[in-house]
Amino acid sequence: MHTEQTDLYEAIKKYDRAGVLALLKKNALSEIEDEQEREKLIADMIALKSHDIIKELEKQIKFFTAEMFRLDMTNYHNSTFMKEVFLKYGRKFDLGNKEMLPWLMKMACLSDCRQMAEKVLKTAEGNQYLCYLADADEHVFQAAKCVSVDYIPPEITIRFLVETAKQKDGVKRLRFLKRNGFNLRTMDIQENTPVSTLEQVLRQKPKNKAEIMQQNVCREALKRLKEAEEKEKIHFSGKEVKSFAAMLIILAVVAVGIWLAVHHDNKKDESADSSNQTSAGSESSADSSDTSEDSDTSGNTLSTDTSIAIKNGDTVNIDYVGTVDGVEFDGGNTNGAGTDLTIGSGQYIDDFEEQLIGAHVGDTVEVNVTFPDNYGNEELNGKDAVFEVVINGIYE
Repeated sequence: MHTEQTDLYEAIKKYDRAGVLALLKKNALSEIEDEQEREKLIADMIALKSHDIIKELEKQIKFFTAEMFRLDMTNYHNSTFMKEVFLKYGRKFDLGNKEMLPWLMKMACLSDCRQMAEKVLKTAEGNQYLCYLADADEHVFQAAKCVSVDYIPPEITIRFLVETAKQKDGVKRLRFLKRNGFNLRTMDIQENTPVSTLEQVLRQKPKNKAEIMQQNVCREALKRLKEAEEKEKIHFSGKEVKSFAAMLIILAVVAVGIWLAVHHDNKKDESADSSNQTSAGSESSADSSDTSEDSDTSGNTLSTDTSIAIKNGDTVNIDYVGTVDGVEFDGGNTNGAGTDLTIGSGQYIDDFEEQLIGAHVGDTVEVNVTFPDNYGNEELNGKDAVFEVVINGIYE
């Protein structure tokens, strides 16, 4: 018997996205009563990676489940698609289901979706999945700062710090955690610490090649832990040293200019009588000079050199469009007018500014932030938002 259900199977088999969407809108899914068969069919539809199909499914099902997303996350297109689904339809994943949380955390890390990682971490059971962040992309790893450190069991903190120390950029990551309240010397009830945990592994006699490799990893992790505990040193690159020297020269020139100006004013006071006789001409000349000077030093130049990367302290000109749950909100769009922002000034919410570091002129950067609970706008308080930011230029 020919039914819309059989047509749906055929459309999926032929990879006919338009046909699947049309049948979905005719409620073909409702004909399937068997729950497992229905879930498998939804998974086949999701595998088509059509946002229109996802949007229609979102209307017809209560929650998305792990079984519906059988995607190979080593594939870049799949991980990108998963991130987009999390950002647009995150509310359709049941964070109240404890069995879903480890899968959600794993997928958030694999798809580089910091927003979903933060949502999982903020649940009552969230800190149990902290260790998933250890080898995640640096941007996702920074979701760790949303956790209330005082409420994390020490054994979880120790395991997280140990796994973080095993990463090649472990020192940088550990120092980030340290700045955000994590104690690198955390001790559990059995007096274990991150250092003692690693040392215990190193004291054991390796029995095979795998254990030898594991000890090498732990040995490097131990070095990183100890280095991260040391006071951070400020290193200047050759370019930064040259910039600093140039700044000193400029300051010296400015100081000399000020001294000459003061000296010149004193001489003007001594010859006040003769100056007064020609005051009108002098003032006119001075006004002209001032106008010319203002024009010549009207401020820094906006560079559009695409080879320059944004760094902390830079002032940039940007345009952006902000959305919450995929919907643009009032005041979240510069409408192409451009706005100036100094990186590190704390002018924008959350770590908006830090996410622009490393970007170049002409780049479009996806910035993920969370509005404060007391932001002052009921529609935005505590909400996750996505900003598409275009870098127009960097001031020099």
